[in-house]
Amino acid sequence: MSVETLRVGEAQSRDANRGIVRIDSGVMRELSLASGDVIEITGTKKTVALVWPGYEGDSGKGLNRMDGYARNSTGVSTDDQVTVKKITEDS
Repeated sequence: MSVETLRVGEAQSRDANRGIVRIDSGVMRELSLASGDVIEITGTKKTVALVWPGYEGDSGKGLNRMDGYARNSTGVSTDDQVTVKKITEDS
């Protein structure tokens, strides 16, 4: 199972409270993710979220944009590191 480590960024207001995170499209390809897939995010705690492609301006920055609820659920703050992996039926 492929895992990537990403830096936490703040979600834009239009993404808040929607249960989604945005990650770099290159990372999405590496993890074989498509929009709407479920990922596991691990900081000091674990949570799950739906993944959407990151914003164009974030390309290549290794960001995982999360709202406050998701950051709280994983026990992290902005600029902390989290690992992400795709949730599959086998997981």
